[in-house]
Amino acid sequence: MTLKELYEKVIADDGLKEEFAKAANEGDIVEWAAEQGVVTTQDEIVAFLQATANEKISLDSIDAVAGGDGESTHPSTKYIVTIIIPQPTCIG
Repeated sequence: MTLKELYEKVIADDGLKEEFAKAANEGDIVEWAAEQGVVTTQDEIVAFLQATANEKISLDSIDAVAGGDGESTHPSTKYIVTIIIPQPTCIG
């Protein structure tokens, strides 16, 4: 499974969202991802989430400029901030 596939599973499942948030807050996100079948690093997770957030912001900006209300219909919209807020802890 890829990070993108895991991300899509997480945004579609409230239970996984809670698990992800707990793992992120406890600094266990890499271990949690491994339990979900994704071998990755904390840096890769952070980079993926930042890129996803930037893409979401860009889509909302385009929608607003095009006369939309700026409200994205992407299912991750209300969870992006929750996912990005936890700061990575130093693993060393």
